[in-house]
Formats: sequence, structure tokens, C-alpha cells
Amino acid sequence: MTPEQLDLISQTLPDIQAHADGFSAEFYARCFILFPESRELVSGDLGRALIDEFLRLASSVNDLDAFVARAHELGVMHRGWGASREHYDTIEEALSCALEATLGDRYDEPTAHAWHRLYRLMAETMLEGSAGAAFVAPRRS
Repeated sequence: MTPEQLDLISQTLPDIQAHADGFSAEFYARCFILFPESRELVSGDLGRALIDEFLRLASSVNDLDAFVARAHELGVMHRGWGASREHYDTIEEALSCALEATLGDRYDEPTAHAWHRLYRLMAETMLEGSAGAAFVAPRRS
């Protein structure tokens, strides 16, 4: 991500955090349309916890070590819940809709691209963590 993209994330994140309930409602409304099976996986507190975790991870992107460590942990957790690469793509579409609804006119092309880049970084790092959990290095004699 470029410094300009990180700035756009930093500038828009407080608005999303301030409207986290509406952001969450918009996200899940879209998610349930795109991926109806997700309704069975998400209950009230868990649903808000997922949004809070997304916002927390977005807030930590400037601390790469903390970001990677937490994203790896989340990847392992999501793998345990049955998440696959395809689910990450669906989630990105739902998040994009929620970001647009929450930010309104501020969700212009550069801002949308910055959030897309951040989400791809999150998703790929989570998937990396998920894959690492499945790999057990052979013992050397």
C-alpha cells in the first residue's frame, strides 16, 4: 500500500468507527444476500465482534508486526469455521457496499481503491496464516 492509501484509510476510519452499527448492518444485509449460508454462522455478538475485529485490524495496518500477527491468528480462526478463499471475495464485496453506504461521497475512486488494497492485504495475510496452521514442518534428526 502506498503512503497516500494509508492516509486515506486513516482519514476515513474514524467515520466508519463512529457509525459502526450502521456499517455492520449494511455489511450483513449485503453479506446475507451474497452468501445466504452465512446467516447460520453469524449471531448478534459474533456479528459485531467480526466488524470490530475488521476495524481493529484496519487500525493496526501501520504497525506491520502487530497487523501480520493478528491477521494470521484470524486466518487460523476463520479456517476453523470453514472459511475458504471464495468466502473472502464475497466478504470484500459486502464490505465495499458497507463502506460506500457509510462514507457516502467520501467513498470516491482513490478511497475505494485504498480500502480494496487494505482488504486484499488483510485477506492474503489471513489466508497465509490459515495455510501456515495446516503446515507442520517435519522433524529433523
